Amino acid sequence: MSLFFMHSHCDEMPMRWSAPHPPRYSHLLRMLVVLGCSWLLTLPALAQQGSDASRLVGQVQNPSISPSNPDLIAFERLLRDAQELYLYNRRTGDVTRVQGGQQEGNSASDASFLSLFSDQDVSNLSRYDGQLVWRPRLDAQERQWFAFISSGSGGGFDLHLSYVDAAGRLSTEPPIHLSRSGTEQFPQWSPDGMRLAFVSGSENGSDLYWVPNVAPFLNRGSRAFEPQQLTASRALEFYPAWSPNGEYIAFQTLTTQNGRENWGISLVSTEPQPGGGLPTPIPLTEDLSAFDEYKPSWAPDGQHIAFYVSQGDGGGQRNSSLLQDIGVLALVRTSGSNRVMGRSLSGFSPRLAQNVVPHTDRGPAWVPAAGGLQLLYVKRDAQAGFPIFAADFSKWQSRQPDFEENFSEQFGTQNHKEPVMALLPGTLRVVFISQEGNANKLQVFDLRRAGAQPQPIMVELSKGTAVRRSLLLPGMGQFYKGQKAKGALFLVGEVAALGAAAFFVTSNRSSVSDAEMFKAAYEAELRGLTDPNITDAQAKQSANFQNWQQAYDDAESAASTALIATAAAAGIWALNLLDSSAGFPRVVRRPARMAVVEAHARPIFTYAHGAPQSGIQLRLTF
Repeated sequence: MSLFFMHSHCDEMPMRWSAPHPPRYSHLLRMLVVLGCSWLLTLPALAQQGSDASRLVGQVQNPSISPSNPDLIAFERLLRDAQELYLYNRRTGDVTRVQGGQQEGNSASDASFLSLFSDQDVSNLSRYDGQLVWRPRLDAQERQWFAFISSGSGGGFDLHLSYVDAAGRLSTEPPIHLSRSGTEQFPQWSPDGMRLAFVSGSENGSDLYWVPNVAPFLNRGSRAFEPQQLTASRALEFYPAWSPNGEYIAFQTLTTQNGRENWGISLVSTEPQPGGGLPTPIPLTEDLSAFDEYKPSWAPDGQHIAFYVSQGDGGGQRNSSLLQDIGVLALVRTSGSNRVMGRSLSGFSPRLAQNVVPHTDRGPAWVPAAGGLQLLYVKRDAQAGFPIFAADFSKWQSRQPDFEENFSEQFGTQNHKEPVMALLPGTLRVVFISQEGNANKLQVFDLRRAGAQPQPIMVELSKGTAVRRSLLLPGMGQFYKGQKAKGALFLVGEVAALGAAAFFVTSNRSSVSDAEMFKAAYEAELRGLTDPNITDAQAKQSANFQNWQQAYDDAESAASTALIATAAAAGIWALNLLDSSAGFPRVVRRPARMAVVEAHARPIFTYAHGAPQSGIQLRLTF
């Protein structure tokens, strides 16, 4: 597998104009126009100023790639008394801080050096922003929403919502604050992007909650926050993870089995329950009661769940030094019922990966691969520089010894943590944290991957946009909705009806003109002004009368047909409007956004041959 980098490049194309002998005031007017145009063109650039690449270095962690724009990468940075949340735009180089609530504007200095693999206690921080999760769909304005946890200025951990606009800029509006009595953690969007699950805790424990419909909050039409409870127990519950079809949520819970407390993975249904009660959680890792299991992660096939698992009996100790392996379980349904059970899998090795470094806030990372699935992880091997590996799940199951691939050999970096991936056209983007000296650094690499195609992103469609487009031209609303055949039918029908109407209107005018001509000839023959021979005059008179009558009939027929065609066009237009407004809410799948061409301009004022010259220097950034 070869390595290459995707570079931004700029082409400068100066455009100049001059006049040999311009009027006295034309140069001043021209300069004002150039300044105005260049100011308008540079507005996006001015809005993007203030980037600070040094923020990519420090005690950074937990990177996350936007599903709609792979150039947007979220990450956290631990400072002396605060954890801050940032968005990095790889295309522009901008680093923007995300804040929840009213916080101090100045960031604290970097924390004293902590090893990349040390536990980081955030309980005593004065400020906290983190646990960002991207919504897996764009709204009708193509805004990429995300949820995150923030302490704001009140010290509590609350849920917040904000967005990045279609141009990749962070919203300037205050984040939407969703809070209930308790401490919120670990938000997770449902696969359709319409529901949001999270953990809410108190001194008595923590339970799963969810927002069944986030649309009122995203549309700013509602501030009432009344989440529904999914679980009710006195046990601790963490790290919810949605199944790909949205039917279940897997989570980590503290259970008691055989007189011993241990962390395990359980499952809860999101479907309505008989009588309206709460669903009963289903333990999935009962066959691993001698170990601790953490942070579940669903495979895209919806049939397997990966998780971190301790190598031995925890002995009651709950710390990340025990999170050393990756286990995988398969979901099975018992015969004759719909009850779901978990069955631990083994392959070439008893567990898919041994001695791994777990992710800060998520379970093991599943990534698409040619012909199957892979799991991405970091091996806890200090002598090898904590390398990044990918394990082929199918090969591991079929006990093939070459199921692992070392990714980090291609990067030239050392001491890695928390790798994540995103598919781009022909490439695989790998984002991870590496250790350089006394600090950690956010790294981004693009690997050539033949045939790789970006994963599609779900986009909400707007009824208003569909109706407006169909109002402008029939069929355009259907094309916007993805109904290409129906859109083509409306468009062709409207064009045909309007074309027929135009043709018969033209035909009517031509027939009316012919009728007037034959009428004039008939009236002239009637007065005997054109031919002294009475017999010939009578014949011509009769012929002109017949031609006049035929032309008149043709004109009436053309007018009637034109009216029918016009009515048909109006009917098609009206039916098209009604059809374009139907079928909402509607979601379509589109490719993720890639690099955008931006134009930046600056004015040029020079003197040549004794005369002033003005112009704009245009720079295009790809």
